[in-house]
Amino acid sequence: MAALGRLTRSAMLYEGNWVEWDDRVFNQMEMSKAGSGKEFRVPGSDPWGLERMGLRDPMANSICKQVSPAMLERVPQKDRGHLERLLRNLKALARPFRLNDLPPELRARIFQFHFGLVKRYIIHGSGIKDETRQSRSNLLLVSKATMIQALPLFLGAAEICFYDPTYAICPSVNTTVEAFIHSWVHSHVKDNAKYLRRMAVFTKLQGNWGEVRVRLDLKTGLELDLPPNLSTHQERRWVDPVKKIEEGRRALGLQGEAVVLALTTKARM
Repeated sequence: MAALGRLTRSAMLYEGNWVEWDDRVFNQMEMSKAGSGKEFRVPGSDPWGLERMGLRDPMANSICKQVSPAMLERVPQKDRGHLERLLRNLKALARPFRLNDLPPELRARIFQFHFGLVKRYIIHGSGIKDETRQSRSNLLLVSKATMIQALPLFLGAAEICFYDPTYAICPSVNTTVEAFIHSWVHSHVKDNAKYLRRMAVFTKLQGNWGEVRVRLDLKTGLELDLPPNLSTHQERRWVDPVKKIEEGRRALGLQGEAVVLALTTKARM
């Protein structure tokens, strides 16, 4: 993770940044021409016979140092010392990266990595934000095809935390927390609810605000985390319904749907 973003900050050429890289290198070549007092050679010419003598073009050699190693490996060795051929190769290799050209399996790994960087998403009102306010869920808005493939991975990787609508963060929402969760699931998740694995709700418990968390492990079942200092009676109002929901989940083969039920069962709210 320490290397994340290092390539994009390095100003080196990689797949997708040809335009800005080409502008910067062109300016460098212009400055080199002005500083030497010599006219810059037209790409493709070899007035000093460097190629015939098997020598590298000094400008091509300088450009190679500004190309990411992974990309430079894909340039034929014979073209790295010839300025015109080098630039032609680099331009072809640095075309913008097309995510949808990748096989679905590789796209899925990219989505998993993307959503896995921030594990917790806060939902209040009509918005959804992760804890670092980077809104990685915006990837779901890129296209319908991306949403169809990425949404199950998002729901499986993230902990979705709901704020009670009566809490100060969104006091204008006039609904119960159960209705709020059901409405969000119906509007945004629909048939993908089975992929949910972790949900939480920040609500009022015994007169104080606290957070209840539910996790689903397909091997061990539903797991419930309650805030400390709850009375035994209040704990039983959460634990007993969740146990019954787990029994029904196993009998019916439910998955993430049981996580929603565990947070919205009216009997213990």
